[in-house]
Amino acid sequence: MQDGVHIDFETYSEVDIRKVGAWRYATHPSTRVICTGYAFGDDEPQLATEDDPWPDFMKDPAGLGLAAWNATFEMLIWHHCVPFACPPIAQWVDPAATARSLALPGALGECGAALGLPADKAKDKRGKYLIQRLCKPNRAGDRVTTPALLQELYDYCKQDVVAERAILDILKDYA
Repeated sequence: MQDGVHIDFETYSEVDIRKVGAWRYATHPSTRVICTGYAFGDDEPQLATEDDPWPDFMKDPAGLGLAAWNATFEMLIWHHCVPFACPPIAQWVDPAATARSLALPGALGECGAALGLPADKAKDKRGKYLIQRLCKPNRAGDRVTTPALLQELYDYCKQDVVAERAILDILKDYA
């Protein structure tokens, strides 16, 4: 993935992906991208929020390699929630699929732990809480947009890019 980009979307939706599946989740009218974390090669991860313009590479990703943990989700979100054409599947690499083929855990955090990733490369454990608070409606049915929590989600998104990239670096000889 030297010439590619690692990408992660954090999304909001009124539907529960575990109940409706990834396709219905991505196509639901309430589903939107809260932020996009991305990094070219070994560069520092960057972030675009829903208030920012889309990153330039998303406007014309022709020939660009893309990597995402459970890439099908990112492809569905890109196809249904991003105003630019989603790159074809041949441009995507899914480190989760590679991990599973090697009998490693399919969850990003668990795979990183199994591979012994150092803390600065591991998935942020606070992510589960942030997803519960910011990526679904609260009990009153409202969207939470607390600035401090959103900043934590943005940092979490970038850290997911770091963790996915670190795992792919370890697994690249098996992909």
